[in-house]
Amino acid sequence: MPGPVCVKVYNYRHQAQRAVEILKSYGIGAMIQADDAGGMRPDLVMHTGGVKLMVIAEAADRALEILESFNDDQSG
Repeated sequence: MPGPVCVKVYNYRHQAQRAVEILKSYGIGAMIQADDAGGMRPDLVMHTGGVKLMVIAEAADRALEILESFNDDQSG
């Protein structure tokens, strides 16, 4: 069984947290993976590859669709 996969990388923890909440509202579990001392050192994110949004592999395609449609709705 495959583990979690990264579906998107954000520059800021609050952006990834918002994406987690959006996915939760659609019934998709998600979590954040970031090397930023639990949010206390946001400056570290720039040096460690960003804030990763992780979901189970089976939900990755659907998660991306949801996030893309949400961004499309917000852009104009």
